[in-house]
Amino acid sequence: MWQPTDRRLLVAGLTSALVLAACSGGGSSAPSAAPSTSPSPSQAATASPSAAAGSIEHPTGATELVLRFEEGGGFVMPTFAMIQVPYFSLYGDGTVIYRPASEPFPELKPGEPMRFPPLRVATMTEAQVQALLGDALGPAGLGIAEAKYDNMQVADAPTAVFTINADGRQKQVSVYALGFGMEDPANPNPDVAILGAMAGFAERLRNFDQEVAKGNAADVGLYAPTRFRASLLEGGPGADGVPRPWPWPTFGREAFTVVDQASGFGFPSKVLGGIEMSLLGLENPAGGVSGISVTGPDGAVYGLGLRPLLPDEQR
Repeated sequence: MWQPTDRRLLVAGLTSALVLAACSGGGSSAPSAAPSTSPSPSQAATASPSAAAGSIEHPTGATELVLRFEEGGGFVMPTFAMIQVPYFSLYGDGTVIYRPASEPFPELKPGEPMRFPPLRVATMTEAQVQALLGDALGPAGLGIAEAKYDNMQVADAPTAVFTINADGRQKQVSVYALGFGMEDPANPNPDVAILGAMAGFAERLRNFDQEVAKGNAADVGLYAPTRFRASLLEGGPGADGVPRPWPWPTFGREAFTVVDQASGFGFPSKVLGGIEMSLLGLENPAGGVSGISVTGPDGAVYGLGLRPLLPDEQR
């Protein structure tokens, strides 16, 4: 079993894996890191029943998350933070929902709220999924990574979070300031090899449109969300001029609640469906909208943000 305190083995082993991956030039096979623990009953029930010997087991449902990369926090406005979405989400049936980092923002007209670029959908074959998971657990280091990495040399940077559910492992790896300030001759970082590996993998997922262009997935168009997380910021500024009247006759401010304070999402929120979204009268909200201002039934002005929900998200 891998012992996370053995830094020298981490650096040597991971560096060797990166060299071998570079020499091979193709997708990785299943990693040869420490043996995984047995999957839980729920994992076993959703793992592929036809998995070949040596393949990486993973959930197979269309709403079951297998691999995700997201970034959040840092020096950003609250109205932006409340609608951030993951760059990359892979589901058990091979569906990928992604937003390329280079995707341009829609044109912003005076008096309009800010609309964010739409998410895209791609599909991966099982062989492509296996190659990606092999890279994630092996050369990228997620199979042996610790749960959290801090960086005391950088301030106001975002935190990168990898989530993986494969090979009997359900884990998150959180890295503050990934890709920044890793090399400091005065204070050598024993984690530099694995941080560099994760930074490279993050860049790959952040720009998944390049993987599609290489034929490692097939793009199938824009993501059309059916539900949104609406979040309120009291007194929050709006970019759309005069605050709109409260659009929902059946509920007020009390319907927006904080449900996930531990994860850092501390804005009062509520899930909105089709009819509730239509009452806002917004055009093209699919990628998320920020900078809306509304006057609540209590007379207070609120900043309103709308974030598309992904298939595995309840709110």
